[in-house]
Amino acid sequence: YKQYQIRIKPKFGYLQELAPALQWLNSYTEKESVVLGSPDYTSEIVPIYTHNNIYVCYHSQFYALPPLQEIRDRLYNMMYFMGVTSQEESKKFARKLMLPEGLFFEEYQEKLKKDLYSELKKYRADYLLYGPLERKYFRVDPGKTYSFLKKVYDDGAVNIYQII
Repeated sequence: YKQYQIRIKPKFGYLQELAPALQWLNSYTEKESVVLGSPDYTSEIVPIYTHNNIYVCYHSQFYALPPLQEIRDRLYNMMYFMGVTSQEESKKFARKLMLPEGLFFEEYQEKLKKDLYSELKKYRADYLLYGPLERKYFRVDPGKTYSFLKKVYDDGAVNIYQII
Protein backbone atom coordinates (compact mmCIF):
# COMPACT_ATOMS: atom_id res chain seq x y z
CA TYR A 1 0.00 0.00 0.00
CA LYS A 2 2.85 2.38 0.79
CA GLN A 3 4.46 1.70 -2.60
CA TYR A 4 1.11 2.30 -4.26
CA GLN A 5 0.70 5.67 -2.53
CA ILE A 6 4.29 6.76 -3.18
CA ARG A 7 5.03 5.41 -6.64
CA ILE A 8 2.00 4.19 -8.52
CA LYS A 9 -0.87 6.51 -7.59
CA PRO A 10 0.90 9.73 -8.70
CA LYS A 11 1.63 8.09 -12.05
CA PHE A 12 -2.08 7.48 -12.63
CA GLY A 13 -2.72 11.21 -12.31
CA TYR A 14 0.05 11.95 -14.79
CA LEU A 15 -1.35 9.33 -17.15
CA GLN A 16 -4.75 11.05 -17.02
CA GLU A 17 -3.10 14.36 -17.92
CA LEU A 18 -1.38 12.74 -20.89
CA ALA A 19 -4.37 10.71 -22.12
CA PRO A 20 -5.64 13.27 -24.68
CA ALA A 21 -2.11 13.78 -26.06
CA LEU A 22 -1.56 10.02 -26.30
CA GLN A 23 -4.86 9.71 -28.15
CA TRP A 24 -3.73 12.49 -30.52
CA LEU A 25 -0.46 10.62 -31.18
CA ASN A 26 -2.45 7.51 -32.10
CA SER A 27 -4.77 9.46 -34.40
CA TYR A 28 -2.37 11.80 -36.17
CA THR A 29 1.10 10.26 -36.30
CA GLU A 30 2.45 7.45 -38.43
CA LYS A 31 2.92 4.08 -36.77
CA GLU A 32 6.41 3.64 -35.37
CA SER A 33 7.04 7.41 -35.23
CA VAL A 34 9.65 8.27 -32.63
CA VAL A 35 8.63 10.48 -29.71
CA LEU A 36 11.08 12.38 -27.54
CA GLY A 37 9.95 12.90 -23.96
CA SER A 38 11.15 12.72 -20.40
CA PRO A 39 13.36 9.63 -20.18
CA ASP A 40 11.71 8.34 -17.04
CA TYR A 41 7.92 7.96 -16.90
CA THR A 42 6.89 9.50 -20.22
CA SER A 43 9.21 7.13 -22.04
CA GLU A 44 7.59 4.19 -20.25
CA ILE A 45 4.00 4.99 -21.18
CA VAL A 46 4.24 6.29 -24.76
CA PRO A 47 5.04 2.85 -26.25
CA ILE A 48 2.37 1.20 -24.08
CA TYR A 49 -0.52 3.52 -24.96
CA THR A 50 0.40 4.55 -28.51
CA HIS A 51 1.70 3.02 -31.71
CA ASN A 52 4.83 5.16 -31.34
CA ASN A 53 8.37 4.39 -30.27
CA ILE A 54 10.32 6.45 -27.76
CA TYR A 55 13.65 8.16 -28.40
CA VAL A 56 15.26 7.59 -24.99
CA CYS A 57 14.14 5.04 -22.48
CA TYR A 58 15.72 4.28 -19.14
CA HIS A 59 15.00 0.58 -19.61
CA SER A 60 16.90 0.34 -22.90
CA GLN A 61 20.12 -0.07 -20.95
CA PHE A 62 18.92 -3.51 -19.86
CA TYR A 63 18.43 -4.83 -23.39
CA ALA A 64 21.14 -5.94 -25.76
CA LEU A 65 19.48 -4.64 -28.94
CA PRO A 66 20.92 -1.12 -29.31
CA PRO A 67 24.70 -0.73 -29.15
CA LEU A 68 25.97 1.00 -26.02
CA GLN A 69 27.27 3.93 -28.09
CA GLU A 70 23.80 4.51 -29.53
CA ILE A 71 22.27 4.51 -26.04
CA ARG A 72 24.89 7.01 -24.90
CA ASP A 73 24.36 9.17 -28.00
CA ARG A 74 20.62 9.24 -27.37
CA LEU A 75 21.11 10.10 -23.70
CA TYR A 76 23.55 12.87 -24.62
CA ASN A 77 21.15 14.20 -27.27
CA MET A 78 18.35 14.20 -24.71
CA MET A 79 20.52 16.05 -22.19
CA TYR A 80 21.51 18.57 -24.88
CA PHE A 81 17.87 19.03 -25.88
CA MET A 82 16.91 19.54 -22.23
CA GLY A 83 19.49 22.32 -21.90
CA VAL A 84 21.93 20.47 -19.64
CA THR A 85 25.28 22.23 -19.90
CA SER A 86 27.16 21.77 -16.62
CA GLN A 87 28.73 18.74 -15.01
CA GLU A 88 26.48 19.20 -11.95
CA GLU A 89 23.34 19.17 -14.13
CA SER A 90 24.57 16.05 -15.91
CA LYS A 91 25.12 14.33 -12.55
CA LYS A 92 21.58 15.25 -11.51
CA PHE A 93 20.25 13.83 -14.79
CA ALA A 94 22.22 10.61 -14.23
CA ARG A 95 20.95 10.25 -10.64
CA LYS A 96 17.37 10.68 -11.84
CA LEU A 97 17.84 7.76 -14.23
CA MET A 98 19.93 5.75 -11.76
CA LEU A 99 22.93 5.84 -14.10
CA PRO A 100 26.60 6.28 -13.15
CA GLU A 101 27.03 9.94 -12.24
CA GLY A 102 30.13 10.41 -14.37
CA LEU A 103 28.15 9.81 -17.57
CA PHE A 104 31.31 10.62 -19.50
CA PHE A 105 30.94 14.39 -19.19
CA GLU A 106 33.94 15.06 -21.42
CA GLU A 107 32.33 13.01 -24.20
CA TYR A 108 29.07 14.90 -23.63
CA GLN A 109 30.88 18.23 -23.99
CA GLU A 110 31.91 17.14 -27.48
CA LYS A 111 28.23 16.51 -28.24
CA LEU A 112 27.46 20.13 -27.30
CA LYS A 113 29.67 21.27 -30.18
CA LYS A 114 27.55 19.42 -32.76
CA ASP A 115 24.33 20.50 -34.45
CA LEU A 116 21.45 19.26 -32.27
CA TYR A 117 18.99 18.90 -35.15
CA SER A 118 21.33 16.57 -37.07
CA GLU A 119 22.05 14.60 -33.94
CA LEU A 120 18.33 14.10 -33.21
CA LYS A 121 17.59 13.07 -36.78
CA LYS A 122 20.48 10.59 -36.74
CA TYR A 123 18.26 8.31 -34.66
CA ARG A 124 14.97 9.55 -36.14
CA ALA A 125 13.36 11.79 -33.54
CA ASP A 126 10.00 12.76 -35.07
CA TYR A 127 8.05 14.42 -32.22
CA LEU A 128 8.59 16.01 -28.83
CA LEU A 129 6.00 15.43 -26.13
CA TYR A 130 6.34 18.38 -23.74
CA GLY A 131 4.15 17.85 -20.69
CA PRO A 132 4.37 18.44 -16.94
CA LEU A 133 7.42 16.19 -16.40
CA GLU A 134 9.29 17.76 -19.27
CA ARG A 135 8.54 21.24 -17.92
CA LYS A 136 9.99 20.10 -14.61
CA TYR A 137 13.19 18.58 -16.03
CA PHE A 138 14.01 20.68 -19.11
CA ARG A 139 16.27 23.68 -18.47
CA VAL A 140 14.92 25.43 -21.56
CA ASP A 141 11.50 25.86 -23.17
CA PRO A 142 12.06 23.93 -26.40
CA GLY A 143 9.24 25.68 -28.27
CA LYS A 144 11.00 29.01 -27.73
CA THR A 145 14.57 27.69 -28.03
CA TYR A 146 14.64 25.46 -31.10
CA SER A 147 13.57 26.69 -34.54
CA PHE A 148 13.21 23.15 -35.92
CA LEU A 149 10.09 22.50 -33.77
CA LYS A 150 6.57 23.01 -35.11
CA LYS A 151 3.74 22.90 -32.54
CA VAL A 152 1.12 20.42 -33.73
CA TYR A 153 -0.83 19.86 -30.49
CA ASP A 154 -1.63 21.94 -27.40
CA ASP A 155 -4.26 21.08 -24.80
CA GLY A 156 -2.99 23.45 -22.11
CA ALA A 157 -1.20 20.70 -20.16
CA VAL A 158 0.74 19.02 -22.96
CA ASN A 159 2.32 20.33 -26.15
CA ILE A 160 3.47 18.11 -28.97
CA TYR A 161 6.00 19.46 -31.43
CA GLN A 162 6.95 17.93 -34.75
CA ILE A 163 10.68 17.92 -35.37
CA ILE A 164 10.82 19.23 -38.95
